Amino acid sequence: MKMNFYVDGSDKSKVRPELFCEDAEAVAKRLGNSQTKSNGRGRTKTINNKYTQVRKFYNQILAHKAKCDLDVDAINQELPYIKMLASKANYTYARENVTEVFLDFITSGVKKIEDKRDLDIFCNYFEAILGYAKTHIKSK
Repeated sequence: MKMNFYVDGSDKSKVRPELFCEDAEAVAKRLGNSQTKSNGRGRTKTINNKYTQVRKFYNQILAHKAKCDLDVDAINQELPYIKMLASKANYTYARENVTEVFLDFITSGVKKIEDKRDLDIFCNYFEAILGYAKTHIKSK
């Protein structure tokens, strides 16, 4: 999933205006789609994102952001743990609680985070996606 927070050539000074609206809604719609996964023995299983799992990852990223809000230097300490969310998403995907679309979203997102500004933008983007996802992810 290609993810770009900033207007090209803006040197992180301008956030893309469509990021929190059109882009967020498009990702939320994709998160609402089912995925068919083969078990390798001729059987398939339909996987859906579970809103509680998506929300769990949002809460984790918010916890890291809260620590960074309290201390300007905390981003250097938190960055490895933020990057580890990709591994946690992979585990959750392997357990069939989220789709590959969500795994790709988290992996792409945490790779983009290099500093506090990126973390703030990603948190806002994730929040916007959650707002739209509530109508697109079906409750089971």
